[in-house]
Amino acid sequence: MGTIKDEKTVTRSEEAKLKPVSLSRSGGVTRRESKSVRNQQKRDNRADRSRSSIFGPGTAVTGGVLDNLIDEYDDQVKLKENEIQRLSDEVNRLKSRAKEFRVLRDELQKQFQEAS
Repeated sequence: MGTIKDEKTVTRSEEAKLKPVSLSRSGGVTRRESKSVRNQQKRDNRADRSRSSIFGPGTAVTGGVLDNLIDEYDDQVKLKENEIQRLSDEVNRLKSRAKEFRVLRDELQKQFQEAS
């Protein structure tokens, strides 16, 4: 790698002045692009505007998106329920093994006392 000559360094504040950005509800387009966006047809969500949305103002949510979210959460619930069952089975095995060790300990103590 060599050094680059004649490269102009620009600070972030200077760069911001060179590239003004207009963030609007239409998706955050630059001023040059905003002219073409105005010519495009926009959805009319007046019926949806009366209802409140958990996603904030100006955001239209289709039923398909909600269905996908519901499916994802249902899948996560199933996974957690399976994990709970697996952990419960493991706890029962550990309790059983601990019980076996207690019985073995008691038998060894009894044999030791009889031998003494």
